[in-house]
Amino acid sequence: MSPRPPASLFAGLALAGFALFGVRIADAQDAAAEKDSAKTPAALVKVGSPVDEAVVGTVQNAALKLQRQSEEAGVRGVLVLELTPGSSRFGPVRDLAQFLTSAQLADVRTVAWVPESVDGNNAIVALACEEIVMHPDAELGDLGRGRPLEKADLAFVVALAEKRHNRFVSPALVRGLADPGQAVLKVTLGEGNAAETRLVTPEELKTLRENAAGDVQVDRVKEQGTPGRFSGERARALGVLAAATAKTRAEVAKLYDLPALRTSSAAGGVPEVAYIRIDEAIEPIIGEFVKRQIDRSVARGANLIVFELTSPGGSLVTGQDLATRIAELSERNVHTVAFVPQEAFGTAAIVALACDELYMEPNARIGRAGPLTAEQGEAAAEDVTLARQELKFLAEQKGRPSAIAESLADPNLEVFAVTNTRTGREWYLTDAEIHAEGDEWRRGALVPETREGEPVVLTADRAAALGLANPAVADRDELKQRLGVPADVRLDPVGKTWMDTLVFVLNTSAAVWFLLFAGAALLYLELHFFTGILGILSVTCFALFFWSQFLGGTAGWLEITLALLGLACIAIEVFVIPGFGVFGITGGLLVLGSFVMAMQSFGVGFSTERMASSLATVVAALGGVIAFGVISNRFLPRMPLFNQMILAPPGLDLAGPALRPDLLEEVEGHVGPRVGDEGVTRTALRPAGKAEIGQDYLDVVSDGPFVDPGVPVRITKLEGARVFVREV
Repeated sequence: MSPRPPASLFAGLALAGFALFGVRIADAQDAAAEKDSAKTPAALVKVGSPVDEAVVGTVQNAALKLQRQSEEAGVRGVLVLELTPGSSRFGPVRDLAQFLTSAQLADVRTVAWVPESVDGNNAIVALACEEIVMHPDAELGDLGRGRPLEKADLAFVVALAEKRHNRFVSPALVRGLADPGQAVLKVTLGEGNAAETRLVTPEELKTLRENAAGDVQVDRVKEQGTPGRFSGERARALGVLAAATAKTRAEVAKLYDLPALRTSSAAGGVPEVAYIRIDEAIEPIIGEFVKRQIDRSVARGANLIVFELTSPGGSLVTGQDLATRIAELSERNVHTVAFVPQEAFGTAAIVALACDELYMEPNARIGRAGPLTAEQGEAAAEDVTLARQELKFLAEQKGRPSAIAESLADPNLEVFAVTNTRTGREWYLTDAEIHAEGDEWRRGALVPETREGEPVVLTADRAAALGLANPAVADRDELKQRLGVPADVRLDPVGKTWMDTLVFVLNTSAAVWFLLFAGAALLYLELHFFTGILGILSVTCFALFFWSQFLGGTAGWLEITLALLGLACIAIEVFVIPGFGVFGITGGLLVLGSFVMAMQSFGVGFSTERMASSLATVVAALGGVIAFGVISNRFLPRMPLFNQMILAPPGLDLAGPALRPDLLEEVEGHVGPRVGDEGVTRTALRPAGKAEIGQDYLDVVSDGPFVDPGVPVRITKLEGARVFVREV
């Protein structure tokens, strides 16, 4: 029989078991804490320049809103201030710095994000934050911009640093940033683990050496006579100013384990709201209309623009252009919100993801963000690539999962849920991105909507769960509550002006045909009557055509230039080089080509159907002009009023008199004009006009300078149907 284990062994095993159980509980609590950190309340506010009272109010509202959210969540929120270069008065900057370091933000961690070089008073805002994150190549400092900061201003900034609100900012460093003539030194006291480093000025170093017991090691951080500016890379190498470096907003979010960084909708006071509805396919004319509405809204002072999107898609080029315009509004301190009550497919989804926030009604859907439209089939591979690139850029800019956004454009892109092996943060990446990150992410389940070969369409709940949208709203009233818009403010769509209505009307096929037909027909008549009025009307028709197509987004300066060049070639053919040759044919082709190009968008998403429609419209207008010419040749000389301006030759009884009867042949004893015959001009010859020669009233062309009415002239030469005269 084996000996019985001693009681101490059981006791030891029991203690080990309890200890192991305690460790497991602690690990579970830590994991839960890390998972909760992924839900940390966060906000991003872009601090525009100049920093004025409105900017200060915007930051204060966003920060206080985040403070309340942090108190309710029981965790410390993160407020990221994205600083922009520029000049600002010291007063508003001082007020903002005092607020950021006050006890009002006890539950908010303030972070300055410096993607571009910032100096002057704007840099003081960064010094007031708890931490500074800089782009490696961006520079921060030079508070006085090459000159010492004013004494009162310097005292405030030094006092700011003395609070030790930011452990990487010290009073000595601030003095170096504020005065080019101030050197900054880094001293090390002690050795080994007991070593202590600090930043001092040369004056402080003298005092330190007098009181220090041992040796003091000194390194120069800033030389005397050099501006106090530090790049992100150098600041990190020295261990001053910047807590970390990052190149994008997504990297900043990653540093603080935040799921996303989105600009806050908070603004100073009651937001000035503009509501723009897009309920058609996003074609060039719609895109240009929305751009005009955006510009008008911003000019009226709107700082919150809501885009209601109910669209099947449209042109990829137009959608990308409009998305870029919307995304850039954040640089002008304008907050943008997309509201999808029903569906936003195709390029409408790209426009929605360009907004700072996205809200959907419970039954709404979003997806198929490629360049597909109702008329197109499968999108070309290059179109999908361009759409993915645009969505990736917008997602990173607005703090959304770029992999999910890209999958909306590519049915063959699979996306997986992943978990950060270090922090437990949950995110979404493609298979290629997971492998590129190494062991940082643990691969999870495939996002079911991204199964290969199936177009990605997301409901409101799924879009919110995947980080693309905010939680769903029931209607506009709930949307207003979420955005902080007062209940008595109506969200009425911005209406069309008379100019917008005219542009839409003139871009219809019937209106385009009429403008081209009327312009050509009036020009045809002007060449025979020389009244001037018909020419003005013709130019007006063509000007309206190009103006409407220009504002409709299909015409540009290239088409206008080609049309003017074509008209110049025709004028050379008519007035300088007689006959019908190279200049005439080239000019006609240039004019017709400019008409077709003005009605057609080229590049990505080019539509052969639209090209065929544009060409058919131009051909129909040309056919109408030809028919008009035939009819007018037959009937105009017999109509009252017109028969006084278009005369048949005396003694002729032609069955079908023409606008330009051939007066150069002898008919029934009548002899036409001959070289040497003299007469008198009845209209100005500039260079063409009319002259009375013998019994004939002829269309003539000056064979020299312009000739005034009532001047004697002589026929110098006859070329075909043209009669050339010169002043006697």
